[in-house]
Formats: sequence, C-alpha cells, structure tokens
Amino acid sequence: MLTFLRKHASSAGPQQAAKLSVEDLLKQEPPPESFAGRSRVCRTLAEVLVDGGAVSLLLQFLRPRGAAPLLLFWLEAARLEGRPPPWPSPAISDDRSEAAVAIFERFFAQGASERVSASRGLVDAVEVVIRRKEAPPKDIFHPLQEHVSQVLLKEHFDEFLQSEFYRQHQVEVLTSGQVHLADLLLNESALFYFTEFMEQDNHRTLLEFWLAATNFQKHPSSEPSEAQADAVVLYDKYFSLQATSPLGFGDPIRLEVEEKICGEFGPSADCFEKAAKIALSAMERLFLPDFLQSQLYLRYLADLLQASNGLINSTSNSNDSSQTSTCSWDDSDPDSIWKRGRHNSSGLSLGRIDELGRFEADFEPEPEARRESRLSRVMRRLVRPHDQEEVAWRVAEMIVRDVTSVTLGDAPSRPSPPRRPSTADS
Repeated sequence: MLTFLRKHASSAGPQQAAKLSVEDLLKQEPPPESFAGRSRVCRTLAEVLVDGGAVSLLLQFLRPRGAAPLLLFWLEAARLEGRPPPWPSPAISDDRSEAAVAIFERFFAQGASERVSASRGLVDAVEVVIRRKEAPPKDIFHPLQEHVSQVLLKEHFDEFLQSEFYRQHQVEVLTSGQVHLADLLLNESALFYFTEFMEQDNHRTLLEFWLAATNFQKHPSSEPSEAQADAVVLYDKYFSLQATSPLGFGDPIRLEVEEKICGEFGPSADCFEKAAKIALSAMERLFLPDFLQSQLYLRYLADLLQASNGLINSTSNSNDSSQTSTCSWDDSDPDSIWKRGRHNSSGLSLGRIDELGRFEADFEPEPEARRESRLSRVMRRLVRPHDQEEVAWRVAEMIVRDVTSVTLGDAPSRPSPPRRPSTADS
C-alpha cells in the first residue's frame, strides 16, 4: 500500500541532507536516457491515435456525435499500412487487395454501413487504384486519412480535450502508478501543482532553470546579439561564480556553458542542454516520488475529477426529484446533521452514513446480497489497480468535503471527518 501523505520534517537536518543530495546530483553526468519530450496528459491528436486507452475514450466521445466512422476508418487504414492497432482487434485479410476493398466498401462505397464523407475526387482516385488487379500500395488510403484527421481536428478534437472522457483518461494515467516527470512538466495544470511542491521544498529555482533552459533551446532568437544577451542572463543567474541563484553545477558544466555562449557565431541553441538534463534527472530522482504521494498531488486529482463533473453528477443525479425525503432535522443548525447519535429515538438502527457518503450497515447482509455503493463503482472505474484504491478514496473525501462546505454553509469550526482507514493501519 502506497503512503499518500508526505511527512515534512521540521528540523534543518533533513532539509540539509536533501540539499546536499541535489548538489551531488548536479555534479554528475546526465543519464543516457533522453527526455520523452511529451506528456501523456497533454495530448495531440497524433498521440491519442496510437494510445489504446485514449483512443478508446475518443471513440466513445465520437459515437453520440455520429462521427465514430471517422476514427474507425483511420484505424483500419493504419492497420493496412502495417501499424499495430491500439487495441486487440481481428486481423485484416492477408490479401492487401481484399483488405483495401473491404475498407473502401465499409466507409466510402454507395450504401456503406459506416459512411465517411469526403470529396468525390479523393474517393474516386482511391477506388480506381483498389479496383485494379495488382495489389494497391499500403498507403493507398493516406490522402483520405489526412482528410479525416483534419475533420477530427477542426470539428471534434478541441471539445474532446474539454470533455469528461479526456478527464477520465488523465485520471487513469495519473493514478496508474507509472507517472513520469514528462506527464507533469509539459502539462500546464500539473506543472502549477508541481511548482508549488518544489517551492515548499525550497527548490523551485531548479525547476525554473529547467523551464528557462528548455524554452531557450526550443525558441532561439534569430538575432545572435539577442540570443547571446538571453544566454548571458541565464548564465549570470544560475552558473557564474557571482550567480544570484546558484544551483551548484560543477565546474566542468559551467566551463562548457561559457564556451558555448561565447562561440564565434553567437551562443548555440544547445548551450544549456546538458545542464538541463542533469537538472531534470535530479528532479526525477529526488522530488517526483514525494510529489506523487503529497497532498498537492491529491488536490490536483480532485480538481481533475471536479472539472469533469462526472463524479458529482453521478451522485447528485441519483436522487429522484419526484421522491419526497422522509428525513427531518433542524435546518437552522446544519451541524446537527453531523452531531446525530448512532441510534434513533426508537432504539432501532439499521446503519449510518460515513464521512464519504457510504452506508455502513449494523447488520451484515449475506455476501451475495451485499451491494456496492455508487461512489465505490465510480472509484473502481477510475482506478483499476488495487494498490491505487486508497488515492481514489482520498480524492473522493476531498470532493465530499468541498460539496458539503457549499451545501451546508461555510463552517470552519467543524472538525474534519476522520480519514478512511487503510490496510496499513491494521
């Protein structure tokens, strides 16, 4: 079971040890592996199309819009080219001619079962080739794929990125147990929380240097004089012997940066590349594991769930407005809800509601008759791995607290509900 609440040491000893560890790492050579360069929670359409989990959610998003054939055609055409499908599916015919004809008749022929709209010229050009006796090229549908990609981008993809389906994909990635630093640094909302975490650990400067160095490399100035001025600013702040925010890089790195800045034709775009890789490795090794177990990370997950409205809607819509509640209490004192005793006035109690809105029965039903709560089902869908269930319940607890603070009024004096016990407590 993962430990989800990070314990910050109040003494100066652990902080000094962490600082020395950072300085030690900044004096080492960068690791051979290179930065992935993209985030799994900050997608382009091209990246979604090769990810089984993301593309299946995109398909679910497109179905009610009547646009699923666009995606299905693109995937079938990609398989014809020899690209592995993003999810298990029946293999297309080994005969390329038969496979191409099947795809064409499914999506573009008159009376096609899943017709895809395209210009007559594009469709006719493809049909002429696939009706020949010889096998068509593997990329016979490439022009139509390009057309479909543009339709998906212009008419559907932006809304998909704002949809509950994409939020679900983000939560699945971020609770998978395989989160990488790229998933955070290249995603604007995740970067906000990671920056806050680094500031709490007094190492925000390390992250700021990585961001500045990466931006310098990706967006170099076209004027050598401007590029050199920008490079000198970074050098004076982080590398020089009189640096205003020294990071602790070793002399070899500092001398290498100096040499690349003072080149004959101005600074090279990669003058900070090696130092940035070293800084990235230090953050990956020292700070990412603690961040993934921190309260800030749980808050980020909670915000993702609230933004999708999926969890809150699933619980609020479960109450039928046509039904009349038989519960009564003194509505002048919202805290009376939390202060009720376990047993009612009649002396008979069948159960109670805990702090997460789950019913706990005093009489255990037979195993086959026990039913799972709606919230439990949502948590299981969002977080499938068993060892990640605790993080989902902590996210749910935050959401319940936020909802009750709105519906019951602002009550700062109310004690927080006890945390859900984990197997580690027993």
